[in-house]
Amino acid sequence: MLGRVRLISRNDKASLVAGGLGVFQDGQRAATHVASDA
Repeated sequence: MLGRVRLISRNDKASLVAGGLGVFQDGQRAATHVASDA
């Protein structure tokens, strides 16, 4: 499983970096929302 993920990340690094940045921004938004609710 990890090997497969690593292989994909090597092949599609640019798209994964772009997607990862989007996920990171969504995660920060969610974390901020959770923090304000807590």
